[in-house]
Amino acid sequence: MPRPQPNRVVAKLSDTIPFVAPEELERQLGKPFLARLGANESVFGASPKAIAAMAEAAQEAQWYGDPISFDLRTELAKRFGTSIDHFVVGPGIDGLFAHIASAFWEPKKKIVTTLGSYPTFNYFVESVGAELIQVPYYENAVDLVGLANAALEHRANAVYVANPDNPSGHFHGVEEIRMLLEIVPDSTLVILDEAYIDFVEPYDISDPRLIRLRTFSKAYGMAGARVAFAFGEPETVRPLNRIRAHFEVNRMAQAGAMASLADDEFLNEVKRKTNEGRTALRGILEENGFASLDSSTNFVLGDAGSRERAEAIVAKLRDHQVFIRKPGQPPLDGFIRVTVGTEKDHEVFADALRQCR
Repeated sequence: MPRPQPNRVVAKLSDTIPFVAPEELERQLGKPFLARLGANESVFGASPKAIAAMAEAAQEAQWYGDPISFDLRTELAKRFGTSIDHFVVGPGIDGLFAHIASAFWEPKKKIVTTLGSYPTFNYFVESVGAELIQVPYYENAVDLVGLANAALEHRANAVYVANPDNPSGHFHGVEEIRMLLEIVPDSTLVILDEAYIDFVEPYDISDPRLIRLRTFSKAYGMAGARVAFAFGEPETVRPLNRIRAHFEVNRMAQAGAMASLADDEFLNEVKRKTNEGRTALRGILEENGFASLDSSTNFVLGDAGSRERAEAIVAKLRDHQVFIRKPGQPPLDGFIRVTVGTEKDHEVFADALRQCR
């Protein structure tokens, strides 16, 4: 019997998402993880003010959230010293990727990214039939010159840069980003994924070709709420409003995000604990024979020596009820990636790693 079929682009795509969720891994394991250190979530949670604001907003869960996120965009505008039409709020950076793909790309458009950088971006490029141009890492960091040259060579529609990068943890300063903007064509959109920007010193940069993406999932500890924002010149971000779902960010998430922005004391404490935890993790890795890379994020890479050994360690740690991940592409595929945890998490990880190495 004939059945409805997806379009030709979707028919070629995989049914699986880029990551296997820790909940699915727990179901396969048959027991919960003792240390959840694989998804770069914040073990320090959300601000108590954000939790209280979300709880209060939940009393009105029968109402839709504001479709234009006016109050949240107003707070963001105050924080950045600009007007609210520079901001579009969405359901996490992944949701904003989907909006960018729908608004700017179509089949055969060329999109430049780094081979091995955050793979969910690629998922949305392929979802609209656009073509990925992937540039290898250079010395374990995103190769901005390589990305810029690829954009020129292929007349790319867009260039994607995660800064700080996932999974390398490397951070490019503002002058390096300006260099990229000087080289890429005038018609090329530059997407700066700044999911981990709260763990480094902020910088200011603007360009009509630039869309910057930030989230409340990492330092703000609200990954489960799914709220993020794009910001750039109004004419650049405005197309995202034409295709997004009107009520996609619920009222609880908006309330929590606004309260988070008002709690710098909590954010600074998270940064301090993250810095301390990152140092502790590097110590654990190096005590067990894993050289680690510098990181500007809430995770650390440890060198297992080969892809095969890294895969084996991830699997063995899972059997010990410790969840971590590893990069999938060279030159980082021989590393394991561990998220900063609590002191207890680190104790569990260290004990399991000693048994698995």
